[in-house]
Amino acid sequence: AHKVLSYNLPAVAYLDSSLDNNVFSETFQIHGSAYGPNFNSYTLEIGSGVYPSTFTVITTSNTPVINGLLGTLNAQSFPNGKYTLRLTVQNNLGEIYRDSTIIRRISCAIPYVGLVITNNTLLCPITFSTHIIIGANNIILDCNGAILNGNPSLPGITASNKNNITIKNCELRNLNPGMDLLVTNSILENNRFVNNSIGLRLFSIYGYGGSTSSNNLLNSNTFLDNQIGFSAGININSVIMNNLFINNNFISNAVQVQFINSSSQNIWSLPGTGGNYWSNYVGLDNNLDSFGDTPYILNFNNIDSLPLIHPKFLSIEGTANMGGSFKLKINDPLDSNKAYLILAAHSNTPPIQLPDGRYVYLTFDQLLDFTLQNPNSAYFENTLGNLDSYGKATATIIIPNNPVLTSLPLYFAFVSIDPSLPIGIGTISHTVKTNII
Repeated sequence: AHKVLSYNLPAVAYLDSSLDNNVFSETFQIHGSAYGPNFNSYTLEIGSGVYPSTFTVITTSNTPVINGLLGTLNAQSFPNGKYTLRLTVQNNLGEIYRDSTIIRRISCAIPYVGLVITNNTLLCPITFSTHIIIGANNIILDCNGAILNGNPSLPGITASNKNNITIKNCELRNLNPGMDLLVTNSILENNRFVNNSIGLRLFSIYGYGGSTSSNNLLNSNTFLDNQIGFSAGININSVIMNNLFINNNFISNAVQVQFINSSSQNIWSLPGTGGNYWSNYVGLDNNLDSFGDTPYILNFNNIDSLPLIHPKFLSIEGTANMGGSFKLKINDPLDSNKAYLILAAHSNTPPIQLPDGRYVYLTFDQLLDFTLQNPNSAYFENTLGNLDSYGKATATIIIPNNPVLTSLPLYFAFVSIDPSLPIGIGTISHTVKTNII
């Protein structure tokens, strides 16, 4: 969107940057600002394409809005494609102020009994109880935040002998297991496995050398309150090999990881990136690099050499382009409905030590002081707020179009706010980094 960053104008028209190139499916809420000392009214419109010849009015109002809901679009009858949102603000002097942005309509699928995924599929973000089968290679299943809350005696998502698939943004609850997969060269990313008998099982049929789950990437998944978080194998002959586990959270599972055959050998950390968060890790971080000084040992073939000190509940979506914006996404199942604060700095060393002895792995520099004192400012949208009932929130970071900023590093972390605790701070997230380009 073409942002208005001055607030001394007769009127302000501003569409939230999180709308830029956003994907919408059915009902779609539009946030932003329409106000000013001489404010008269605003009109929110939508047109087909990048350069619409005509616009359809979504809503008109004489009530000013500051960082709030401008209107709601019912998109059920809209065909897939690109659309332009336009916000027009008129002041009492008859002057017009406008902001616009491009959004995309993509229809989503509602799961049904016997659903077999054979093409790239985006699910509608609903709660359902239907078993899903991955029925083809080279496809993407994006659950889009959908929750599969199923039968404790049945699996949720299954795949057998599939290659190059991606499963992401799914939440699996009350299943056995949440996912049951024999896959290779595949990606499991940003999924939640909660309160299952087994959260995720990767298996082989004939052991190593036969059909085995291998060369997969498991990144930024959360395993919470399962009887077994992750299970490697389905019987004594079942071996999985060369799978990479990074940035995953293993929290309060009765058994964090189970190996049916101890010969399974996988990768649990990478230099610089680190490994995974383990709620039962008791090691220290004496060198203050945000990784444990001692490894987390699963067995002699599976060792996390760089366990994370804080859970990986924060992720970056998009790139930090000058003059553009990107998103920070919180996915924190421990702090549903609680307040949060996202902080930024240009370095993560030395970290900040809190009165209770814990560390926030950001340096107290001018940027951190600014984000601490000025949350939800023009360049840091929604950095202070409340997590939803699923522990999720999205902030937008806007990068000024200034060449001086090229290659500047940006580090981010968030804390949950809990007044019932001695220092008022609950969860501290692992730090994420990007560079301005």
